[in-house]
Amino acid sequence: MPTVRALLQRGISFDLQDYGWALYIAMIGGDREFDHRSTSGWMYRVNGWLPNYGCQAYVLKGGEDILWYFGTYGFDTWVTKIQSDKTSVQTGQTVEVTLEGVVTPYSWSGDSFGPDQRKFIANATIYVDGKPYEMEGQAVKTDENGKAVLIFNNPGTYKVSAERFTGEGLREGHRRALGAKGNRVHGREGLCGRCGRQ
Repeated sequence: MPTVRALLQRGISFDLQDYGWALYIAMIGGDREFDHRSTSGWMYRVNGWLPNYGCQAYVLKGGEDILWYFGTYGFDTWVTKIQSDKTSVQTGQTVEVTLEGVVTPYSWSGDSFGPDQRKFIANATIYVDGKPYEMEGQAVKTDENGKAVLIFNNPGTYKVSAERFTGEGLREGHRRALGAKGNRVHGREGLCGRCGRQ
């Protein structure tokens, strides 16, 4: 299983469970199913699609984008993706990031998935290198269109993430790496945060 190989290569702890219907990745890096709610656990998407079966049953063809995420709300977890309007900028220039979410609703009565629903994620705090990012003394948050503007004044490598807290105090978020060489900043997509973890 490619996921197991990747976890072993990176030295990340994990736990597989056989529940009879499929092998299930019950824990990755210390986050275990049911740790946060009775519906929480590890889920995966392939090229944005949410399979309705265990990962060992999915046959890889090659070149798929596989996203593992910790679904705090199970099938009702909004999976977020953060994008930037530029992948390379001069220091001092603005970078606009957009946080968008997708959820694939599950019908327990019909035992089926509905069509994907998408929305921009508002009121998420932007973090740079694990700390809330501030401009003019205020924490930067996404607006109603899921957008926030950042300015990097020093060359370097930055890890940008966004998270917001739900009404239950649970965190949802996403990470993106932005780096700078000389006087340029460039980006690379990361894995989903808690809605999942990197």
